[in-house]
Amino acid sequence: MVDVENIESIDLSIAQIDEVEGSVLLGLIKELSPAYRMVFNLYVFEEYKHSEIAEMLNISIGSSKSNLSKAKAKLEGLITRYRVDNKKKDKAHG
Repeated sequence: MVDVENIESIDLSIAQIDEVEGSVLLGLIKELSPAYRMVFNLYVFEEYKHSEIAEMLNISIGSSKSNLSKAKAKLEGLITRYRVDNKKKDKAHG
C-alpha cells in the first residue's frame, strides 16, 4: 500500500490532506494526466530527485519540476472539488 503521508512533503495544505481519506486521495491522484501522475508518484512516493526522474523519463529537470508543480496545482483543485461535492451531499442528506 502506498503511504499517502508522503504527500505532506510537497507542501499541499495539511488541512486539505487531513480532510480526505487515503483511498480517496489516491483516486484523485489517478485523475492527474499520465505525465503529471508519473512525476508526482516518482517524486512523492518513490522519493526520487528531479535529476533522477528526468533521466528515467528522458525529460529535462525543468520539465520534471514543472510537471510536479502542475500536478500539485491540479491535485489541490481536485481536493477542493471533492470537498465541495461532499459538503453538497451532506446538506442534501442533512
